[in-house]
Amino acid sequence: MRVPAVIAVVLLALLPAAVALEVATRGALLQGSEEYGPGAWDLGYSGCGVTIAVFDEGIDDEHPWLAGKVVAGVDTTFTEPFWTQANGGNPQPVVGTHGTPVAGMAASHYGMPYFQEADRPDWPEEARLGSAPCAWLVDVQFNDIRGASAGEMVAAFEWAIENVENDWGDQDPSNDGIEIITMSWSPEDETDGTTTVCQAANRAAEAGIIVLGSAGNSGATEQNTLGCPTGADGALSVANTLNQRTITRDDDVITPSSSFGPRTDDGDGDPYEELKPDVAAPGTDVISTNAALGDGSEFEQACLQPDETPGNVGTPAHCSTYFGGTSAATPFVAGTVAVMLQANPDLGLADVREILHQSAEPFPGQEPSFPHLHATYHVQMAYGMLDARKAVAMALTWPGMALGADTDGDSVRDYRDADPRNATVRGVVESTLEAVGGLADSDGDGVVDQDDGAPLDPESTAPTTVGPDGEDTPAGFVALVALAAAVLVRRRM
Repeated sequence: MRVPAVIAVVLLALLPAAVALEVATRGALLQGSEEYGPGAWDLGYSGCGVTIAVFDEGIDDEHPWLAGKVVAGVDTTFTEPFWTQANGGNPQPVVGTHGTPVAGMAASHYGMPYFQEADRPDWPEEARLGSAPCAWLVDVQFNDIRGASAGEMVAAFEWAIENVENDWGDQDPSNDGIEIITMSWSPEDETDGTTTVCQAANRAAEAGIIVLGSAGNSGATEQNTLGCPTGADGALSVANTLNQRTITRDDDVITPSSSFGPRTDDGDGDPYEELKPDVAAPGTDVISTNAALGDGSEFEQACLQPDETPGNVGTPAHCSTYFGGTSAATPFVAGTVAVMLQANPDLGLADVREILHQSAEPFPGQEPSFPHLHATYHVQMAYGMLDARKAVAMALTWPGMALGADTDGDSVRDYRDADPRNATVRGVVESTLEAVGGLADSDGDGVVDQDDGAPLDPESTAPTTVGPDGEDTPAGFVALVALAAAVLVRRRM
């Protein structure tokens, strides 16, 4: 089956100005801010030692904001790998007009490379950083200018599986293998998760790779159009947020173009697999990295010239591009997952998914689409907005439990089990038996779900308390600020 090039989930923003990455990272609570205090990076993690494979049309690894990042790569296209054009008399590959911005959303270091936390630089205020500025990248090109086939996508996944623990030959063990795949392409075919590309994504997940796929940009239809890999059981599906070019979150909205779920039912009796997308993240009108220009026509550009001498004006330059859509939001979440994995390398797919669900902040006014299944899930808004600080804090104190799992093997699913870690106790939680939320105590920790910061984790309780200003304040947030302060003290010692 041939998948045409138009399946690319790129949305070139039509707004007159763009949000730089420093706004997105602060608004997602990765980077600290005056508005929200310490961020996830302040806990001492920014993706070091984690490798992200970018499945796309190639990364310009000479971009100064990505210098030293790309440790390996492969081209799985079935035809000539590059479209070439004359440039100074020499054919040059035109590659990365989509893959390079994707890579920047995940791992841009703004030209200040570092590869371990002890060397993390003091970035300037305007630094346009990806969500995991210390993570490594692997460049997996499955698509070129003529489009891609399902076979090429499957070949990309198979290559990643074969190299999941590979030593890339640079004598640096911190970048070995592949921990994460981010893929900002999804044929919009209303999959039930059983098609070939989704099955390839599932095999990658079984091999231990966290797979993320973009939900797509067909929100105008208000219909389920989720394809693969975003619709795979073994993949996380990412929706797109418009942050209004502000760090504050109370004005954030789901981008109207972001595609709707849930995924088409695969008939296996587990409705939770269909509750996609999983989380929403900044992806509209964001400035990220772009490949070197060939003729200046690929995107509306703001270029980083090699130098400012008159003789270099008009020569190919490494540029930033106005870029957006779920294509941008997906690698932003992938970078956040890299930060989570650095904080807790033992996290698997089910753990990461559950943490993202539990830590997500519902949009203002968000109402659940299926309240009998979940208290916050919405068919377009997902489980809410990415909260990287809370996600990383939860990763540090996990284990938790996968929604729908039966941890103690007593035939009562954890979210309904009064004691989900004790097989001799088969009591079912009272009140809203089929819902996570409300007055149910889904994890049996003595805190009802509506007040519990982690309603499926009996080892984590975050009841709501009244703050000094009379506003409801999550007790878990107070603990998080204390944890951040302790980490900062340790880093200075």
